[in-house]
Amino acid sequence: KKVEPSVVFLAMSGVPDEEKGGKPGSGICTGFFMDATKELGRPSLIATNAHCVEKLAVGAEIGVGLYTGDDNRPKMTKGKILAYGSSSNAKDLAFIELVDPSLNRKGLPLWTKLDRGEQVIAIGNPLGMTFSVSRGIISALERNQLGGQFVLEMNQSDVAVNPGNSGGPLFNMWGSVVGINTMIASQSGGFEGISMSVPASHIILGMKQYARTGDLKAGALQVEVSPSTNTLRLTVRKVVPKGPAEAARMLAGDELIAVDGIDLDTKEPEAAMKAFLLHVKFRSPGETVAVTVRRGGQDLALSVTLGE
Repeated sequence: KKVEPSVVFLAMSGVPDEEKGGKPGSGICTGFFMDATKELGRPSLIATNAHCVEKLAVGAEIGVGLYTGDDNRPKMTKGKILAYGSSSNAKDLAFIELVDPSLNRKGLPLWTKLDRGEQVIAIGNPLGMTFSVSRGIISALERNQLGGQFVLEMNQSDVAVNPGNSGGPLFNMWGSVVGINTMIASQSGGFEGISMSVPASHIILGMKQYARTGDLKAGALQVEVSPSTNTLRLTVRKVVPKGPAEAARMLAGDELIAVDGIDLDTKEPEAAMKAFLLHVKFRSPGETVAVTVRRGGQDLALSVTLGE
């Protein structure tokens, strides 16, 4: 009862004409009003998944269904897409606002601490079944692979999630949002006990990026990186011709030591890769990052203006 009014129904085909008996069309997802006071200076903003909206243009209108106390009949109004990342680039996050801000609901708090075994609850619109509730536990933390797909720090639970739940909130038992329900691992196409969520920490990073640049695009150095078999440091294997890294005079064979002061040198290879990718992906194309590389035993400071 406390959090449900802040969960929304999303219809990507637009707003139906209720007076003519219209119903929300295809492209059903879920979203929620989050507390954006600290990062964006606004009491609430709708968060959802990028894969829900990325077939539309930034600025496009979509249908937003608000909870009315009747689980089966949301009140439809207009929303506008503000920004989105890239579902294929491990950045499945988007922001939406209502065209009429007087209809905004309370922004829900975000919580970044999570433990395996912790009870969690999802509210969403699975298969169009509006404002459905399911419960489970956190099964694993910070998965980076799902069926061969790179996902970057997604948390795993056994909360029932189906098409239509995407973009919806995953709550802890205190009513704080710990993640966005995003995808399932399934052989049948339906829920089989494994669901994945984008962590709340990524939502916060997204808000900080949006505050700086007004978008959620994923930045890139345009290099191939993997740990060296000898030193275990992240090593540049390939530099894309005419890309940002080449323009900054980065070379194949350079070892990555730090990015914007974040130490990569002393971390285990997987931790270093995650830290490197997470930092770069939440910088927009056109932003500049300071990269320290080791070349021929010497540390060099490079300034890279990120591309897409």
